[in-house]
Amino acid sequence: FMSRQNISYLSLADASALTERLYGVRVTASDLPSERDQNFLLRSESGERFILKLANIAERREVLEAECAVMLHLEPTGLNPRVIRTVDGAAIGMHGSQFVRLISALPGTTLGTAPLHTDALRRDLGRALGRMGRALANFDHPALHRDFHWDLANAERVVGTYLPLVADAAIADRITKLAAYHRAQVVPLLPGLRRGVIHGDANDYNVLIDEARQTVTGIVDFGDMVHSHIVNDVAIAMAYVALSAADPLAAAAAAVGGYHDTHPLTEPELEARVPAGSVTGL
Repeated sequence: FMSRQNISYLSLADASALTERLYGVRVTASDLPSERDQNFLLRSESGERFILKLANIAERREVLEAECAVMLHLEPTGLNPRVIRTVDGAAIGMHGSQFVRLISALPGTTLGTAPLHTDALRRDLGRALGRMGRALANFDHPALHRDFHWDLANAERVVGTYLPLVADAAIADRITKLAAYHRAQVVPLLPGLRRGVIHGDANDYNVLIDEARQTVTGIVDFGDMVHSHIVNDVAIAMAYVALSAADPLAAAAAAVGGYHDTHPLTEPELEARVPAGSVTGL
């Protein structure tokens, strides 16, 4: 894993100065949270909003190039940020040894901070991911064919590695049973599942919404992109919407229903699930 210690932190004034130097835009900056980079929300004198991303020094350039390429590829969907080039025309700038990118800021509130989540919103999230999935069907990049910890294709290996660290015996037992079910019922189906580039992280804070309309306005953060099983994109979204719902199964069903409307799942993908009647037994 990359450490937050691998970032040479900028002050807000430094971020504004760096943006003006690299992009020729005068802005005021405020901090944004990030797992492994340093991000800033910028507002220009004309009112435009941008996101400045200072990458962890352990980040590989080819992965950032892939992120830029996929945002350019997805631009016609209107769901994703635009890459802003430096005054020299580069998609990736430099601050010392660290990579810098500037992208447009999309409208909306993060799903994680919105108090109301309706099934209509969850279905629209599924549709948005389906539109992305369709657009990505003809996209590829060698940097995304990687062994990535958060890739669900590695679930069996990762869970097996970290299960002994779970101290709560009841939780460990539940994970053990789910892992055994996955190994017996899902792993044999994996060779028949479609593969391609996926977003890989449709979590509550990477999805932007219009609260009043209960619709999705954008999907951000391409740091977990990977070439994997296509169905994993909607599976991740299903997990996150279920966590915040009074009826988790109905919430997950709404998300997958919207996805299936726009990017239909195949029979093998539909089979690779835990049947509702077996959940209580696990």
